[in-house]
Amino acid sequence: MKKIFPGKTINVLKPLGNFTTDFHSKNRRHFFLIAGGSGITPIMGILKTALVNEPNSIITLIYCSRNEEQIIFKNQLNLLEKTNPDRLKVIHNLSQPSESWTGLKGRLSSELLRELFLRAEYEQRYEEVYFMCGPDGIMDIAQEVLNDLEIDKDRIYRESFFSAAAHQAHEEALKGINVGALSRDITVILEGEEYQVTVNPGKTVLESGLASGLNMPYSCQSGLCTACRGRLLSGEVKMDEDAGLSEKEIAAGYVLCCVSRPVTDDIKITIE
Repeated sequence: MKKIFPGKTINVLKPLGNFTTDFHSKNRRHFFLIAGGSGITPIMGILKTALVNEPNSIITLIYCSRNEEQIIFKNQLNLLEKTNPDRLKVIHNLSQPSESWTGLKGRLSSELLRELFLRAEYEQRYEEVYFMCGPDGIMDIAQEVLNDLEIDKDRIYRESFFSAAAHQAHEEALKGINVGALSRDITVILEGEEYQVTVNPGKTVLESGLASGLNMPYSCQSGLCTACRGRLLSGEVKMDEDAGLSEKEIAAGYVLCCVSRPVTDDIKITIE
């Protein structure tokens, strides 16, 4: 266990990721927040920020939990809904509720989402924005409904706590499925300095950089948080997961080093 003493300097990364929006007191929006389990954590931050910073906006939270006891922030949500009755509506959906539960239960209904989304889209006073975070199943249902309704992608925000694709790729690498691939020497530009890094088969750019002694930034190592983001100046890499990047970032050449594997020999990546 490491101990921290007065006077110790700690390096902290700035807030990263695309699961956010610009808040303004003049905005008039309807926030649709869809959360499942611990996915309520980032959703709660958006909810509170919208209540404080956008007095003309309203919020609908659809929160899926296993049972009453596992509703995270239950008391806080009740209090926020009670103190903001005209601005906040919380809809709980439980998969394994007690017999006394009278609310929604079972699998999250696409019919319910479609009805709520359509009703909101027909309301001209607000601009709807959609945030979802939780298990893939819950987010996929919401995403399918939004796609069917042809909602603009720029109004949809999605965040994952776990990347099944990245996990599977990592397991395959450990099992030797990537054996036979080539070791490749790449160039990493860190704090203005160029370093040569050898990436062996089954390894990612981040793993190889760290093994070479480079102080490359990282956090989740699953391709979600974007702390390891770099920009590809040349060459080609394969990302196991790119959910943390927006389409504009991918088009601009940004990659996530923690899930990037070299495909060509002329790779140069700058960590910005």
